Amino acid sequence: RLAAWLIFLYAIVFTVLGIDLAMGLDPQWYSHGFDAYFFISGLYVALAGWTLTTTIAHPRVTPEQLDDPAKLMIAFRLLTAYLMYSQLFPIWYENLPKETRFFVPRLNRVTHWPAISLALGYLGPLVLFLPRRGKRRRLYVGLVAGLVLAVLWPERWWLVLPSVGEPLGFGLAEITGLTALLAGYVLFVLWVRRAWIAARP
Repeated sequence: RLAAWLIFLYAIVFTVLGIDLAMGLDPQWYSHGFDAYFFISGLYVALAGWTLTTTIAHPRVTPEQLDDPAKLMIAFRLLTAYLMYSQLFPIWYENLPKETRFFVPRLNRVTHWPAISLALGYLGPLVLFLPRRGKRRRLYVGLVAGLVLAVLWPERWWLVLPSVGEPLGFGLAEITGLTALLAGYVLFVLWVRRAWIAARP
């Protein structure tokens, strides 16, 4: 019951964050599907992070335990890609030029990133997880989950910077933030591994 309420609150909170923080970067822009894309893609990132944590920290993870998160990653990948492109189709067939002002700067300033994000973050996991044996191997599942995280982190970066007018560079602030995030993740993995070992009969 608590898990169901947590998912419900997560959907509400991340929808509000998507409206206030991401859509608020351009006050003149509005979209009817961006908030849903924002929280579903957040769930996709969380699932990839937890899958990577399981492959690293769990001392005795079984092939059956790896198979379930791999299938969930395929499902959330399809849902996230659907919500991403469901924003573009209404703009095209309803001829809504006001809704293009958020996408045009991102497609013009980072020409190759949408193709890279689509190929590696969305189509990549679908193709890589098609073989049944791949979904049951610890190293393979961990590498695919790490690939998803490595691609979707710059996607969030690409989502914000064109609205604040900053050049798309990678400087000291980005390196510091990434280092702090990785250090916190390593500490979390060590804590989870210690907890799993302590709970082992």
